[in-house]
Amino acid sequence: MIPKEYKEFCGDLARSFDKDWTKTQLKMDFAYKFIEHIPNHAWEQMVKIAIEQWDGWPRNWSKAVKEIYEYWRREAHVGGVGIKYDLKDDIRFPVNLMAQAFNILNTKDYPGYVTYCNQVGMPKTDRDRVENKHRICTAKEQDKYKIAEIGTRLNRKTNRTDIIKYHELGD
Repeated sequence: MIPKEYKEFCGDLARSFDKDWTKTQLKMDFAYKFIEHIPNHAWEQMVKIAIEQWDGWPRNWSKAVKEIYEYWRREAHVGGVGIKYDLKDDIRFPVNLMAQAFNILNTKDYPGYVTYCNQVGMPKTDRDRVENKHRICTAKEQDKYKIAEIGTRLNRKTNRTDIIKYHELGD
């Protein structure tokens, strides 16, 4: 069953490019089985993108629609739609979604970050990477609370060679 959102998408584009609906409807209905993974809420926004990007009517309908969908998905920051990632480790997980998760963790709170990770299906190893990067970045900001004298010699006037003979084993 072809959803009405897809039919509206096809009709809007056919009218925009002055195509005869009776001649194109059968081709578009046939092509739906190749693009049925696209969610119904995306079709309306994809019409605008297709009109802006296409110079003319595409020869390969399903390929052109997939390209528009990928563009929409990137711009809408939607991830994991139609793709099930392994929850432990998956090298296919997009890096831009990890960057988005880092921004959420950096600007908002941890529960918001966890909610986003669950929505996009971020694997545990990638969550660990994002949290580690955040921990390192925030540790640099917390340096202002550290005592500056830690790690420095108490008596700076004493030469290093004079200290070596008391602290290091040797002849």
